[in-house]
Amino acid sequence: MINKLNSDFRTNGPYIRMCYEDWQLYRLDEDGKLSEGERFFMDFLFDIPNKNELVKGVLNDGFSELEEEAMKYLISLDRELAEKYLIKGVDENVLELLKIASSLEDKEFARWLMEEVAEKYLVYGVNENVLELVKIASSLEEKEFVEWLLERRFGLGFGGIDKLEREFIENPNNSEIINKLFEHYMQWLRDINPKIAEEVEKLPDYRDDIDAKEIEALEDLIVAVNIPAYSETFKKMLQEGIPERRRYCTPLEAAIWIFEDEEPEDVRFLKGHYDIFTFITYAWRNTTTSDNYQSDKWDEFEEVVDRLNSPILLCIWWKDNMRYKYDGRVSHPRDVFYKKYGECADAATFAAYVLEKNGYDAKVMRMLDDIGHAVCCVKLEDGLYVVDQGWFGGPFSSYNEILQWYGYPRFGGVYSWSEYFSRW
Repeated sequence: MINKLNSDFRTNGPYIRMCYEDWQLYRLDEDGKLSEGERFFMDFLFDIPNKNELVKGVLNDGFSELEEEAMKYLISLDRELAEKYLIKGVDENVLELLKIASSLEDKEFARWLMEEVAEKYLVYGVNENVLELVKIASSLEEKEFVEWLLERRFGLGFGGIDKLEREFIENPNNSEIINKLFEHYMQWLRDINPKIAEEVEKLPDYRDDIDAKEIEALEDLIVAVNIPAYSETFKKMLQEGIPERRRYCTPLEAAIWIFEDEEPEDVRFLKGHYDIFTFITYAWRNTTTSDNYQSDKWDEFEEVVDRLNSPILLCIWWKDNMRYKYDGRVSHPRDVFYKKYGECADAATFAAYVLEKNGYDAKVMRMLDDIGHAVCCVKLEDGLYVVDQGWFGGPFSSYNEILQWYGYPRFGGVYSWSEYFSRW
């Protein structure tokens, strides 16, 4: 060992002694010989700055046979990636993972596999369930699907991969298997939280043609529902809108859209204080499913009306999608939706239409002066609220208080959306 240090690193005696003792290199020298794995580890140790953590992770308990065997496979990795595996520690599962990756003919994919596991799994440990997923996935031909499986940690939310999940992995485009897996997951959800299960079945995403992304998102939802820290957030989600009148729970749909891109533990909007505006804005602007309102989820008028089933949801959508423009007439809400512009009367009529469809007592209020103004007023439990071109405010005790708050001299009446549209 001393000769190895002298010849390879050209160091002086005190430095050699420091390396030998402080880095515990004597643990590599117990039999008086340096194996290939021991040589690799020692060379590796001199090359990296984070020596203390690596020594603690590997040499404190001696240089095991597992670690030495793992070196044969780690040699092919770059220093940074090898360091991640060594610091975390080598056990039988990690060694098996290294063997699987080394046996793959596609070396570029093998390297990606090791990087993905290092990033997504090492922090939690490579257990038997992770190893099973890697084994199944690495045997598939469609590498893009394999990458998706591993990135999304499919099937690991409830422990190991069961029979139906394995069938899905092997046949991801088989609608019969997807539907069976959907019902399988739904039964789990019914057992955990029957109310959320009932609401999931109302979501348009699961009414027909369920795909792999939606199945995986449902798995993530079940995992999230089962996390005690998220329970209050889901309760608040279910309270949005008028539950007995809305078509479905929009925040729950937004959660599914987010879970199609992210794992539950990574979604910061579920933790701590739940803010409906922040949560929905993120889902509608940033998820791949919504694509910042550019996906087909936003193409059909009635579908969007069903989604905007509370005043705050309506205001978020309006501010993100509509622009102010006066064209001399009040348009039907459907026309406002498709032309994506309007003035105050268009906004008020549109809001009253949408909220009335979703069970609210919503009217158009007209205020008069030389120009005039129109807003949507909606009755909630604690009073009247105003929806005005994406602004939501209140409560007010009366229409007269709203008139005074806006500073208009005369009251112009309160109308249903259809009455106001017909009149102007």
